[in-house]
Amino acid sequence: MNTFNQKHVEQIMKDMDGIPFGNSAFQIEKFVADEYTPERMYRKVLLQLQTKIQALQETQIKRKKLDVDVRELVEKKKTSKGFELERIDIDLEEKTQNIAYEDKLIKDALAEISTYYNIYEKLPKFTKEQFELAESAYWKERLQTEARLEIQATGSVEKGTQDTLRKLGVGLARNPNGGVSFVESPLPKLLTPTP
Repeated sequence: MNTFNQKHVEQIMKDMDGIPFGNSAFQIEKFVADEYTPERMYRKVLLQLQTKIQALQETQIKRKKLDVDVRELVEKKKTSKGFELERIDIDLEEKTQNIAYEDKLIKDALAEISTYYNIYEKLPKFTKEQFELAESAYWKERLQTEARLEIQATGSVEKGTQDTLRKLGVGLARNPNGGVSFVESPLPKLLTPTP
């Protein structure tokens, strides 16, 4: 016998309200906004803020439209009867349910934005030039970490990782203990047209 009813739905909706459906603050701080360099972290936090703010604004507009739809249906209901009145009641029920879902999305988006903003406030601010200057260090660190993980997993560094490190002027050398050392190597000369 199925004992699931509207009371259960209401309890689930209430319980959902207290749990983030987006990223948790812990997840944002440890996994999403964590980067090898502060410049990259700054960029990633700004990108996430832009995405979350845009989604929030779209949801807020959708929510406002739902409010107008509900008010319009309530007005229409005053002069309706028969099937039209039944349809209005169904539409009102649907819109009311959608409002609850949109409110949840807005609440979660605001919580995520707040977490990202707190991280953003603590970060130094960088110009485009400063960001570009830090890119080499970021990519070297990221790819060296990737190479170490590949060695741990497979015993070797994948060809693509080796090639990308080479483009950054980093070579690989085996240690006597089987590990890998990273050595600065001269970048290959680019072809330049002769006059």
